[in-house]
Amino acid sequence: MPRATLFVIVEGQTENAVLSRLLGSHLGSLGIDLHCPIVKIGSGRGGVKWLKCEDFCDQIQRFLKDRRQPVVTSFFDYYGLPHGAKKGWEFVER
Repeated sequence: MPRATLFVIVEGQTENAVLSRLLGSHLGSLGIDLHCPIVKIGSGRGGVKWLKCEDFCDQIQRFLKDRRQPVVTSFFDYYGLPHGAKKGWEFVER
């Protein structure tokens, strides 16, 4: 049975370390490869707070296009989500 791939896009080093340490081994034993990439931040401090919505969506789209056909999710503080023109966080494969 092929292994599954899970991308959990995180806000910073702390979220990356927590998820990797808490879930990495367990998911690995279930045949799921866990990857916790850190989102590229915008022009300021504070994680995704200063990131443009379009840039954030572009980053997520890149993970969705991965050849391993991953499941993609995120782990952020809600107060820091970027504001922008896109109202729905809806991603459609093309």
